[in-house]
Amino acid sequence: MTSGTVTVKQNGKALVYLYSHMDSYPKGLGKDLAKFISHGVFVNGIGLDKPGQTQFNGAGCFAAALVKKLKRGPGDVYLAPQFWSEKFDYTIDIQERPRKKSVVTLSAKEGDRLLFKGKAADFLKWLKTPAAKEF
Repeated sequence: MTSGTVTVKQNGKALVYLYSHMDSYPKGLGKDLAKFISHGVFVNGIGLDKPGQTQFNGAGCFAAALVKKLKRGPGDVYLAPQFWSEKFDYTIDIQERPRKKSVVTLSAKEGDRLLFKGKAADFLKWLKTPAAKEF
């Protein structure tokens, strides 16, 4: 079992801490996070649904949807009272800007080593590189 954490930030400030009990390596939890971010769209207000695309009405809406997505049953994923470090730590920072598109950055760390920082779609590409082979 490989544990990990996920911190969702809104404009750099921690909004939600999650603890994942297992499968937290980049090709597990990291890939799940990147796919979830990539298949959604951040909106300012509720709009018309687009087939196959999830809408997030801001960082709080995203965080709630992420918990719903990750929580499959008893155990596995928990809300945590504050950040602590595990084998793998992920940060999703959502920069909300009035009247402009939100900017979402996904960071992945193994201990103190930064593995990736950038767009979720680029994380999915990174998983196919030699640098990610060990995961």
